[in-house]
Amino acid sequence: MEYQFLYCFFSQSAKIKASKINQQIALNNYEYYKSAVYGEFQTLLQEYLKFKVMLEYYEKTAIPQSELIIEQSGKSYRAGNIGYVEYVLNLNNALEIKTNYLKTLNNYNQSVIAIDKIMGKIY
Repeated sequence: MEYQFLYCFFSQSAKIKASKINQQIALNNYEYYKSAVYGEFQTLLQEYLKFKVMLEYYEKTAIPQSELIIEQSGKSYRAGNIGYVEYVLNLNNALEIKTNYLKTLNNYNQSVIAIDKIMGKIY
């Protein structure tokens, strides 16, 4: 009878210890994933801010300048002040600015989507 009591006591004691260990493992996993998600969020936030600044530059400065390059190059070419090759090079530069703007806009949008995803707004 005493043996059964001791067996039952140690069995329950082992279960309690195992439960505490499992609880600590779960808490450690939670802290690890919380830290990892926070770090990823901070990285995404920095990317978002970088692309936001770049977009502001493109929208306020670079895109208007590319429009001016296109307009002035067209006028200069039609007036005979520049040759066809220079005209095409100017157009190429202006279109490269617009292409880079669109790439930046895409990167900005992707960063917003990634932030929304990590915050649970989209699945």
